[in-house]
Amino acid sequence: MIRIATLFILVVMQHGCVWHVTPPAAPEEPQVVFISEYGRHTRVALPAEGRESLIEYGFGDWRFYALEERGIVSGLRALFFSNASALSRRQLPWTTQAEAFQQIAGTVRSERILVERQRVDSLRERLELRWHALDTEMVVRDWENLTLAKVDDPYHLFHNSNHQTAAWLRELGVSVDGITIWSRFSVRQSENEGEE
Repeated sequence: MIRIATLFILVVMQHGCVWHVTPPAAPEEPQVVFISEYGRHTRVALPAEGRESLIEYGFGDWRFYALEERGIVSGLRALFFSNASALSRRQLPWTTQAEAFQQIAGTVRSERILVERQRVDSLRERLELRWHALDTEMVVRDWENLTLAKVDDPYHLFHNSNHQTAAWLRELGVSVDGITIWSRFSVRQSENEGEE
């Protein structure tokens, strides 16, 4: 089983799957959102209420992502036999520039998109309500100002951090095309580079 899974992963990696993100064409009330790549994982950052900071959310396997049990065996266990997942959250200084966000957050790559403010507010409120209602085990990584909470959401090859990022983007009215197993994404701007 593990050999077949490893072979499958290597074949998919060989083809370098890239998923494509297309923001809505002309949001009436544009609001900046950041999509970031952290090696194999992606996260989404939304403006906090009042726009004085950004809140970045992520998702992963509890043991691999939160407890930092790394290596190929732990990675395969996470993809095929995970029994718990983690929701992450951190607050970052306000910016509207991708380069500045990438530096602040310490990402491999960050892209800025503009979406409808109402959708941003709705997603942020839902995620914040969920976060503040959690009464579960948490891990704090001081070195990156990141808090991770244990959640019951399933985690596996077809529902990993990149799938969750894609789902959040769809809630924001963003079109996501392609296989979202890997963290490689491209942004296709749809003439929405106006002011936020």
